[in-house]
Amino acid sequence: MPKRGEEQDQDFEVSPEVLQQLMASGNTQLIQALERSLKGMVGQSSGYIESLPAPELDGERAELHDRYREERRALEEKYEKLYAPLYDRRRDVINGAAEAPENETDEGKQAAAAEEGEVPKGVPDFWMIALRNAMEEETITDKDAEVLSYLTDVRCERFHGTENGGEDADDEGFRLVFAFRENPFFSNKELVKTYHLSEEDDMMLRKIETSGVSWKSGKDVTVKIMKKKPKPGSKSSGKPQTKTEPVESFFRWFTEIPEIPDEEDEADLTQEEMEALEEDMQNDFEIAEMIKEKVIPEATAWFTGEALLEYEGEEDEDEDGEDDEDGEDDDDEEDEDEDEESEDEGDAKRMPAAADAKEQPQECKQQ
Repeated sequence: MPKRGEEQDQDFEVSPEVLQQLMASGNTQLIQALERSLKGMVGQSSGYIESLPAPELDGERAELHDRYREERRALEEKYEKLYAPLYDRRRDVINGAAEAPENETDEGKQAAAAEEGEVPKGVPDFWMIALRNAMEEETITDKDAEVLSYLTDVRCERFHGTENGGEDADDEGFRLVFAFRENPFFSNKELVKTYHLSEEDDMMLRKIETSGVSWKSGKDVTVKIMKKKPKPGSKSSGKPQTKTEPVESFFRWFTEIPEIPDEEDEADLTQEEMEALEEDMQNDFEIAEMIKEKVIPEATAWFTGEALLEYEGEEDEDEDGEDDEDGEDDDDEEDEDEDEESEDEGDAKRMPAAADAKEQPQECKQQ
């Protein structure tokens, strides 16, 4: 035992077996001395923390990640500038302001001259068909399609910090701009949906904004007008009463946006309300991501239906892979199911929208 004032042995250790023997011996003085020695070790380092990787390594990794994000952003901005003239040219071709590249050859010019007056300028309904092919069935209704036939361009504008419309230095995101020619449905020249992400919080969605839609009287495709005749003997003027009821419409994406609560409001939400809000936010953002990442870059492939067929082919491959993993159980039942499905194979797959929907066979029309 060290005398008072002497330093305790830092390597002093007692095994569980020895400790049990000491407790069983009844030597109270030795036990008390042992307790004092153990209490003196409280707060001393075990060496475990010191053995962990230095915190500086995390800092170095964070710095590298910041550099990666900056270089990635610079690369994206570089190629967006390279893409821009191509998208501008596509817009001009779609709207008849320029000829498609193949029509600029001598053969193309001769063919165009021979068919002059028969072929409309540009590509009618280009964006309506591209969007309808890209979206899930029922997302774009027939009434939506009438409105989208006036769509002349869809573009994505990114922003970072206060550049190009960002709110603050930490603000990053994008806006989707739908440009329309004059139409009988609304007065907006553009419908805009903006997504604000927080760079500091690992690109978490923090706010969604929309331009809204300024519908002209009686042209709102997101509602239906119900007329009700007045009851006999009522004090009304005899005119039928009207009321509006909401209906499914793609344009609700522009008029109804999930409000992301702040920390105080979030604390007041129940678990069910929070789950419903998260689902609404996810559905809203998935449409935006689809348009930004798929439709705008590959609009021609979605217009022709090539992208849709490729997408469905990938889905079939995924399903086949899952079937292989499930094994060969119930082979007889699966064979029967396949026979039944093969009879209705044409109905099971979605057909690409055609340029002239009125001339499609009834089974090929988009609902």
